[in-house]
Amino acid sequence: MNDTASAPTHASRANIFQTEARWRLGADALMHEGGEPAEAPWWARALRIFLRVIWPWTGIKIEPGGAARFPYASITEVRLSFDPTRFDTRRYRCDVRSSDGAGTLWSTHFAGVGDFEERAATYTPFVRALVARVAAVNPNCTFRAGTRPLAYWAGQLFLLAMAILAIGVIAMVGGSALSEVTWGKIFVVLGLIPLAFNYARKNRPRRFAPDAIPDDMLP
Repeated sequence: MNDTASAPTHASRANIFQTEARWRLGADALMHEGGEPAEAPWWARALRIFLRVIWPWTGIKIEPGGAARFPYASITEVRLSFDPTRFDTRRYRCDVRSSDGAGTLWSTHFAGVGDFEERAATYTPFVRALVARVAAVNPNCTFRAGTRPLAYWAGQLFLLAMAILAIGVIAMVGGSALSEVTWGKIFVVLGLIPLAFNYARKNRPRRFAPDAIPDDMLP
């Protein structure tokens, strides 16, 4: 049987700055192709620089892409998490770390500005198969769910501080003193609260057994 033809595959484009990345589960390794930097319009590049200045610890990272091979036996960590954005609220990710490098798989595909395709039909079975293959040959690999503890709790404290600040401002100046623009921004923030709670619930840091992947870590 042709392993290349029968191997599970998944493809997606992370964002406007990358081309489509293609992943395949080979006989003894996770294979990667594509995902090189893409020609983005000037306004997208300017926005990325602005975001890096405002939030230097985050921002959009541009990966080098290209061909890569991650032997299952050398993979040291597989981390699954829920990673939504304001425009891509259903996105999940799978981060793979090994002695040969690292890579990230996405459950959604960038199709255009504000337009993301759901690719759970290939992402979910691909991740399940990846976890099973790694566990079969590497019992020392760590399988984690959610974000890293420091990032998780820092994010929760930041959101709590912003909520307290907003309540304090309204209490001091009174609701009638706020402009329509300010109220509009407050309503936008309030509209994101359900997503923030969902993010916090799903992304609590924890480990999982390879044969018991948490349901909330897959689309």
